[in-house]
Amino acid sequence: MNSIQTYSSKKNMIMFSKVQKPIIAMLYLPAGIDHQNHLGLNESFCAILSDLEKIHQAGFDGICLENEKDSPYKVEAEAHDISFYTLLTRKIVENSDLPIGFNYLLNDPKTSLAIAKVCEASFVRSDYFVDQMIRESDERVMDVYPNDVRTYRKKIKADNIKFYADVQVKHAKLIKQRPLLESVNESIEFGADGVIVSGSWTGKAPDLSDLMMLKEKKLSVPVIVGSGFNTENASTILPLCDEVIVGTAILDKDGHVNLERAKALMNRVNELRS
Repeated sequence: MNSIQTYSSKKNMIMFSKVQKPIIAMLYLPAGIDHQNHLGLNESFCAILSDLEKIHQAGFDGICLENEKDSPYKVEAEAHDISFYTLLTRKIVENSDLPIGFNYLLNDPKTSLAIAKVCEASFVRSDYFVDQMIRESDERVMDVYPNDVRTYRKKIKADNIKFYADVQVKHAKLIKQRPLLESVNESIEFGADGVIVSGSWTGKAPDLSDLMMLKEKKLSVPVIVGSGFNTENASTILPLCDEVIVGTAILDKDGHVNLERAKALMNRVNELRS
């Protein structure tokens, strides 16, 4: 019997109702207009549409957009950031039938929700939702306001936009230690439609014991692996989660999609699904 089953009982799985273990590809958006590496609008459009075509060819089930190339990141977006990334997100939505998500780095879930709502995207990702953490790279404290985010989501009538919350996210340490399950349950209480579990760093897979523990809890929302998924560990990780967001395994060093590796990954996933 196939162990890679569709989790139709999860409350947000209508987005992927006909897909077993949806695999969401990361698409890194070009740098914003105040960044030294900004390409200009037309070149930015060309760059994202090129990556989008590769994602389509590889056969992914969804796409998560992220301003990864804006490093060093702002904590919250400025007006020009919102304008630029709204244009790019809408361009992707207009050119894809896949569920599209958006995540503004570092820590601005309200902006992510607003852009997703205006652009008719399907979901957002929030790196910091209920866990106050300190980033390891620059020691910045990431404050969290989950109730404010929930209130804002209702204000802009974005309940139809699924909210994926990272729990105890990579690249950061908890200011106050607590069990992973406590972070998961609090995220769900504040309206998260999915919880993202990652390793401690980009490209590192989550602890399998954490995934097994959450699987045993039979949560009401999907458990999403947010880092370290690849062709080698797919057979181990897929049975323990509901969805996967993948970046490192399919991206070149410049952050663009590598079609050969993307196809290889989805070929492996489809073998496990069959």
